[in-house]
Amino acid sequence: MDSTKNSTVKTKIDKIGSQLLSLVFYLLIGWVFAVTCLFVLQRQLQYFPDSLPIGTPDSSVISTMHSVSMLTRDGIVLNSWYSPPKSNEHPVIVFFHGNAGTVRNRINKAKFFSEYGIGVLLVEYRGYGGNPGKPTEGGLYADGRAAFNFLINRKKINASRIVIYGESIGTGIATQMAIEYEEVGLVLEAPFSSVTSLAKRRYPWVPVDVLLWDKYDNYRKVAHIDSPVLVIHGTNDTVVPYVEGEKLYNKAAYPKDLVTIDGGKHSNLYDYTQTGRSIISFLKQNNILMK
Repeated sequence: MDSTKNSTVKTKIDKIGSQLLSLVFYLLIGWVFAVTCLFVLQRQLQYFPDSLPIGTPDSSVISTMHSVSMLTRDGIVLNSWYSPPKSNEHPVIVFFHGNAGTVRNRINKAKFFSEYGIGVLLVEYRGYGGNPGKPTEGGLYADGRAAFNFLINRKKINASRIVIYGESIGTGIATQMAIEYEEVGLVLEAPFSSVTSLAKRRYPWVPVDVLLWDKYDNYRKVAHIDSPVLVIHGTNDTVVPYVEGEKLYNKAAYPKDLVTIDGGKHSNLYDYTQTGRSIISFLKQNNILMK
């Protein structure tokens, strides 16, 4: 009888073991399938280009802003918007916008700066705003270089008068351009330390270090930037958490400033007057804008 009972228990244990192995197998298959989908579709998940043509800027917002074309080294013509500085003494901001929307959605930011006589180049990327091509990290860096070529060679703006401004994913382009050019200042709005860091937060079960193509490693680069750096971040940012901007600020070399917008989210920092005031103060304190 004991032999029969032991045999029954062993059968049950073997059955449970078999079921557990099957469960592990199917979970593994599901994980491989999910990771494969993320790997193949990663750029569709990373970039959200608005392909609607940007057209011409509204002159009632900024009378001096007009459409310009810039040619990248890989042969893509980028339609963008440009408003020249008030004088040769005023700086020019080259503005790299975030993932959503186009330069059309940033014209009010440009208006704010133009009221101080600051020139603004709103750079539109490949794949955005009716421009040809598809966004990639290397491609957007090429777009950034085309913007500098436009300002330096066509508009004869000295690099010592150029302020690089990055917003969200645009901070990746801005940081890379700050490594490559002798700009006078770098402003980072809602920045991340790297896309790898963000991806790990969202997909902790995925080996993103190995699989991610476009990493935008701001953290590695920012310590090598010699110009003044301003980081602006909202405490209620759910897209790029505040700790990401804080981490980047801590890594940056001096001179640097961190502006914390209490309650600010990812896309509403200009609803707070502190944001604009802080940028103008930063430019004046570093002798970029005349006091």
